[in-house]
Amino acid sequence: MTEEYTPHPPMDALRTAFSTLGLQQKAEFVVEAAFTTFASGVEAAGQALSRELDAMFAATRPPHTPEPDRRPADEAAPGAAEAASPPLEDL
Repeated sequence: MTEEYTPHPPMDALRTAFSTLGLQQKAEFVVEAAFTTFASGVEAAGQALSRELDAMFAATRPPHTPEPDRRPADEAAPGAAEAASPPLEDL
């Protein structure tokens, strides 16, 4: 089974440029490209897993349970700090 080669100008230019590199530059390029590709794959997998976990947790949360406030306590909804502590005149 042989596939016919279809020229692709940008790839041909890249191949030509790559062939002019020295051995060490070629090795550095290949290693960097491999790690970049691997990192992109890990990132995409992490994002997909995060979306699926969010969907799973949303599906298992009872309908009456509100979404938790994910903001830090110091950035909580307005009035939260006041509700948590009594007014000074009540002390």
